[in-house]
Amino acid sequence: MNNKEFSEISPAGGTFEFIINGDGKSISFGYRGVNVRALHGLRVTLKGKILGFLALGGIGRQKKEPDFEFPVLIPSDLEGLFGRNCPSCGSYFRTLSVGEFLHCPYCGIVDRLEHFLTENQKLFVKKQIEMAREAINKKVSLELNLDSIIADLPKNRPPWFIVENKQQNIYDCPKCQNKFDVLGEYGSCPHCGEENFLDLLRAKMERVKMEMSDQIATKKIAEHDVPANMLNNLVSTFEAMSNFIKRRLALIPMTPKRRKELEKLSFQRIKKAAESLKAWFGIELFKSLNGEDSNFIHLMFQRRHLFIHNNGQVDEKYLEETNDLKVTLNQILTVCKDEVIRLHGLLDICGKNLFDEYRSIK
Repeated sequence: MNNKEFSEISPAGGTFEFIINGDGKSISFGYRGVNVRALHGLRVTLKGKILGFLALGGIGRQKKEPDFEFPVLIPSDLEGLFGRNCPSCGSYFRTLSVGEFLHCPYCGIVDRLEHFLTENQKLFVKKQIEMAREAINKKVSLELNLDSIIADLPKNRPPWFIVENKQQNIYDCPKCQNKFDVLGEYGSCPHCGEENFLDLLRAKMERVKMEMSDQIATKKIAEHDVPANMLNNLVSTFEAMSNFIKRRLALIPMTPKRRKELEKLSFQRIKKAAESLKAWFGIELFKSLNGEDSNFIHLMFQRRHLFIHNNGQVDEKYLEETNDLKVTLNQILTVCKDEVIRLHGLLDICGKNLFDEYRSIK
């Protein structure tokens, strides 16, 4: 199994059978394979129309009508996952889930399974329909042997051959146990729609806090002089989740003017972002926090900006933005343990507020 990001993963192989029965007028369908991980079925017609998801109990039935409905099979890759393309945002992912409907992990849209087929899967369905049609017309049984095709790769790969691509992060949904593979970190379970935003935010911020505590305990750093990258990591983690939710909010119908304003919204300017989210969507980012808490978050976000863009040296813009009376122009700032711990707790509250209120308007 290749664990590299974006590496190709072949299908599990096996042989697809199109069997003319003894009466010479009806056909049965089958599959056999040694390396099979998972299969799912689709209902199609000889004219090439995909009718929808098929529970595999329907395999092996016989029909005689000129354009009868019959099953085709889609094999998983060697990791047991099926590639999918979102019909709305066009993004690719892999999932163990099969069923009548799927959720896109990126944009959250819910649609029928057949609308998530990749181009290769569509071509593979077409190939099976062509072989079923040929078997009926010629009254001969036919086989489609993927194992021999795999053995001949890459010299003779047909256009309908299904190859999936590993993405960046594989998750096991805690709600339904579905496994899925996505680009980036944040997303929804394709099977049940459960979103990993808040759990992932909390896990990543907790790692930052634990790393700081470990380094203080081993005297690698001092409590009063914590590396600025720990502050940066906390803020960046919060921004990443917030920006993902911002992209989800952009899917809500709104005027072009409002959409443009939302696109420009920056969580680096956390107070302005909070005001805009409340005015546009009723989302209260600072709910349950007092003015001192929200001012502290704003202050730490501005300090993080100063560390990134001015090496931590106080400039006039910082003083104007924060009204920080504890520092002077050109002073080099430091970060202490208590500030990181306090910010961690406050961003946990803000993250939950944003996540919960986003979900309430879905």
